[in-house]
Amino acid sequence: MNDILTSELAISEYMPYPPYLARERMARYELNLKRFKGEYNDGKYIKIKNLNGNIDKFPIITENYFKLSTNKLQGLLLNEKPLFSVKNSVENTEILKRLVDGSGFWKAFLAGYRNFSSLGTGVLYLSVKNGLPKVNAVNPSCLYKIVDAQNIDEITCYILVQPIFDVDYKNEDYTQIKQLRVLYHYKGYYIEKLFNYNEGQILDLLSEEKVDTGLTDFAVFCFENSAPTDEVYGYSDYDNIADIVALYEQTITLVNAVLVKNINPILQVPTGVFTENEETGKLEAPTSGDAVEVDNGEIKYITYDLQVNDLMNYVGVQLNELGIQSELSKTFLTGEFTSNLSGEAIRSLLKAPLDKIGRSIDEMEDAIKGLFVQMLHIVGVEVDMYDIEIVWRDGITETIEQPNTPNHTSPIPSSPTIDQNTEGGVISE
Repeated sequence: MNDILTSELAISEYMPYPPYLARERMARYELNLKRFKGEYNDGKYIKIKNLNGNIDKFPIITENYFKLSTNKLQGLLLNEKPLFSVKNSVENTEILKRLVDGSGFWKAFLAGYRNFSSLGTGVLYLSVKNGLPKVNAVNPSCLYKIVDAQNIDEITCYILVQPIFDVDYKNEDYTQIKQLRVLYHYKGYYIEKLFNYNEGQILDLLSEEKVDTGLTDFAVFCFENSAPTDEVYGYSDYDNIADIVALYEQTITLVNAVLVKNINPILQVPTGVFTENEETGKLEAPTSGDAVEVDNGEIKYITYDLQVNDLMNYVGVQLNELGIQSELSKTFLTGEFTSNLSGEAIRSLLKAPLDKIGRSIDEMEDAIKGLFVQMLHIVGVEVDMYDIEIVWRDGITETIEQPNTPNHTSPIPSSPTIDQNTEGGVISE
């Protein structure tokens, strides 16, 4: 991507918007958003030429394994909500729990994770409403990171851009950005500027205001999906599976096309059977369907030779490859579990997706802990990020272990319990 901005001047008066360096990232977002919505095959066809020269078009069937993979991972991550606590403080743990539940965090985190998986970057925004924290998810296409030129891991400013549209309600096709509301976020405050905008160009500054956030850190919290060391934004889970998904969808579209053509086969007739239409002067077959003349040919229907068993084996190979490339396994993608499997057996089958979720947690956890620290700060409770503990659960039912059976471990600790004998309900394993 190489979308690295080192100065706030990149988004300011009389500069192009979006910045040139960010346009590849924006194009990726647009494509992957279409993938998530299932719109990526719109207008795409497979063409089949008949023996008589006619061409039939079959729209490519959309299976949308992109959205499925995101939803599957989201379910594995949040099938059971994680448990969190503040070290050595039952009181602060209860305060944090109430703040999280009342702030809209869970809804925002779900949206943030979907963006993390589908677009490569999850963004949460913390504000204060009536003296209490409020959490929202932010579309990463509105986000620009300004980094230190000597150390791109050090963020100096987060810029959030909100387009303001001029809509003509008499013309449904007319929607144009007329202004940009730009928030330059620093630790503890942001500067809000309003610019005129026209056709890719930021114009004159209309207003400027400094707003204290009441925080000790940024109000923007980002988590990146598999970001390379020389880039500041992550990559979509979809990038690695796009080719195999396209091949799979083309294959099943072709199968469907052949089956449809076999329902309406082509009639083969000997030369001379076609008769001339006196009005049009064109030769017409003695059938309402497609037909072809063959010298010395017998009258018969021509069908496409479809080896179903070989084809289904080929489709199975593609599904296995999709499971490998997505790290979700064919079993997890298709839900092909046999009944009465133990929790340990299910975890063994789901090792790859559990490992993938474990890596995602590593990439998200610091941002979430930092958010929790600032939420507590808003209500006057001061803790360090390392005082926040989060226990993630996979939602898989535990097997009742027999005596002398070794404990099972998994990338995500499973189903911790609340110690009922401890005042306040402290998390315990």
